[in-house]
Amino acid sequence: MTPYGIVYRDNPYSLQKSVEIWQKKFGVFNIKTFLKIGGISAVILLAVNLLLGLFTESGLMTYMSSFVIMLVLTFVLIYMVVNNTYVKQMALVNTQKEDKQIVLYEDRLEYSTGYTRATYYYSDIIYCHESADIITIITDTAAMPFSVQKSNIIKGSYEEFSFILRRCIGGKYEYVGGAK
Repeated sequence: MTPYGIVYRDNPYSLQKSVEIWQKKFGVFNIKTFLKIGGISAVILLAVNLLLGLFTESGLMTYMSSFVIMLVLTFVLIYMVVNNTYVKQMALVNTQKEDKQIVLYEDRLEYSTGYTRATYYYSDIIYCHESADIITIITDTAAMPFSVQKSNIIKGSYEEFSFILRRCIGGKYEYVGGAK
C-alpha cells in the first residue's frame, strides 16, 4: 500500500465531540463510572433522608419520594457539570493551533506535529469512530484522542483517509451516519 497522509488543524468543536466519545467509551461518561458516582450519591442522599426521617414526624413515603427526586436531580447535575466543564475545558485546553499530520501505512499510522512524532500500529488502536464528518481515533484509554474534522483538513482528502483507515483497522472502526 502506498502511504497516504493528511495535514489538518484542531478545532475546539470537533475535539470536544471526540472527547465526549472517548469519555463515553472509557471515561466518566462510561455507564459503569457514571453508576459508581451515582451510587455514592445515592448512599449519601439515603443516609440524609433516613436521618431526617428519624428526627421529624413526616411519613416514610415523604422522605422516599424526596430521595428519588434528589437522586434524579443529582444524576442530571453530575452529567451537566461533567459535560459542561470537564469535557469542554479538556477540549479547549488541548486544542493546538499548529498543523498536524497523520500518515497511514500498511501496518501503522504515524502522527506528527511540529515537535512530536509517534507511531501507532493498527493493532494498538483501541477504537475509531466517525460521525458528522469527524473522525475520532483513540490509541490509549488514558490519552486524548485524535480528532480529524473534514472542514479542517489542509492537505489530503477526508473521504480517502476515512476509506483507507476503515479498511486498515476493520472491526475497530464505527461509522455513524448512513451507508458508506
